[in-house]
Amino acid sequence: MIRKQNGFGRNNFTHREIRLNVLYAFYETWWFRLVAILTICVSLFLIVKYRINSLQKQNRLQEVEIAQRTQTLQITLEVSQDKLMGQMFMLERLLGTISHDIKTPLLFLARSNKRLVKINVRRLTCCAVF
Repeated sequence: MIRKQNGFGRNNFTHREIRLNVLYAFYETWWFRLVAILTICVSLFLIVKYRINSLQKQNRLQEVEIAQRTQTLQITLEVSQDKLMGQMFMLERLLGTISHDIKTPLLFLARSNKRLVKINVRRLTCCAVF
């Protein structure tokens, strides 16, 4: 409502009513709110989808790396087993050689001792008879 003074006087006014149709701001409209909600939903969906794809790709890369490491460890294990078998063979040969080297002189001494005992027994029996 608009009031205008007409001339002079205390209560000399003219009143006029003007209807103004003020449109809502674009961010206050229903269609903008709908578009905003859809945009947020689509954005969240895309973010989640991107994250899932990223995790799946990372998982595949880790599986490949684990497979490679497992293969490397398997090869290392086989090489280590071969080396261990070689070491065990060498140890058996070394123990056999050491045992032979210890037994041979001892057998020689034992046989020599038996022979000396026989000789001494003969001497003693020969000397005792005379």
